[in-house]
Amino acid sequence: APRYLAQIAGRISFKSEQSHLRAWIAMYGTWPMAKLKTEHVNIAYSQWQQEGFSNQTIIHRRRVLREMYQMLYGPKCDHPVEDARRISKPRPQPVHVPIETIREVDKAFRALDRPVEYAIFRVLATTWQRPCQLNRTLPKDVSIKGRSWNVPSAKGESQHVIYLSDEMVAAWKLFIAANAWGKIDTCKQADLMRACGWPEDIRPY
Repeated sequence: APRYLAQIAGRISFKSEQSHLRAWIAMYGTWPMAKLKTEHVNIAYSQWQQEGFSNQTIIHRRRVLREMYQMLYGPKCDHPVEDARRISKPRPQPVHVPIETIREVDKAFRALDRPVEYAIFRVLATTWQRPCQLNRTLPKDVSIKGRSWNVPSAKGESQHVIYLSDEMVAAWKLFIAANAWGKIDTCKQADLMRACGWPEDIRPY
């Protein structure tokens, strides 16, 4: 596990990957990797489901274990995840957040004096596009003068252009002024939003 974590330490998602790996370490951390079999992976799935962990969390744990084997021993190595039972991916359930709540979060976020993170929040909140689409956006994709954003493809959705309203233009001006281009640390972004009053039980995504 330390060898694997050392190789992914630069990832934005490092903290969450580390957390998913800790779940395996808690169950089988003293075992040699060669001893871990498909049966043990299935037992872990069952135990986590009984403990109330969501299928999405278990899917992430499955992915991290598989990736650790493949990173350490090659992409074609044998690993216990391959034949383990499949965990069904939950259907997304969008949750409505009152506009009043969003405005209160916006006001508190603005007062934090975190121009990059606040600009990211403003663009996502006004355009309703995905964080990964903003991640992939380049300066050439946004035209303030033409009031358009050429949104990159992501998660099965094709590339498309959206018209920028006055509110969206204002958000993009903040974004450009803050030079907020690049990868979004969604964990840090979520922590800041919750510190500003975002409901604890609703994922900002």
